[in-house]
Amino acid sequence: FKMISLIILLTAVFSGVYFYYFRSSTYWQRRGVVNVPPKSMVFGSSKDLMQKEYPRVLVYRDWGIEYGKMYGIKEGVQNTLVTSDLNMVHEIFVKQFDYFHSRKRVVLGPDLEKDVRVNLFQSRGGRWKRLRTLSAPSFSVSSLKKIRPVVEDSVINMVKVMEERHAGGDTFNIHQFYCEYTM
Repeated sequence: FKMISLIILLTAVFSGVYFYYFRSSTYWQRRGVVNVPPKSMVFGSSKDLMQKEYPRVLVYRDWGIEYGKMYGIKEGVQNTLVTSDLNMVHEIFVKQFDYFHSRKRVVLGPDLEKDVRVNLFQSRGGRWKRLRTLSAPSFSVSSLKKIRPVVEDSVINMVKVMEERHAGGDTFNIHQFYCEYTM
């Protein structure tokens, strides 16, 4: 009797896992969105996105060519909608901004609503709204116009320093200059 119960239990568990995977893998198809077929039951399309020799941005570009401007992918157990339709991006980032304020969660990351080290670009929910409200005046058109001369001077100085460095015909690593410029 115990053996039959164990077999029934294992069959039920495996059937449940299979059904969950099947439902999850057809999530975008059921909504009428083109779906990148997941390569793995566990990782979905994540393996394609984690290749060191082929950057993630090129994978997205290739999928955009193959599947169109909007398609769904599976990153582990998370379903993600990818779009390169500029009208939709404008709608989300500008017109409907209040509804799409969060980025996707990082599984092993800090608590995005409570950790004091989380900045505006990583935060979510109420913390994001508070940080956004505090920083919004800094990015107004008038504030950006005020700092324009400072930015232009920085660019001119950076170009001068790079020209001096290159005057001898020596090669140098430009990355350091850009890092200092963006600070």
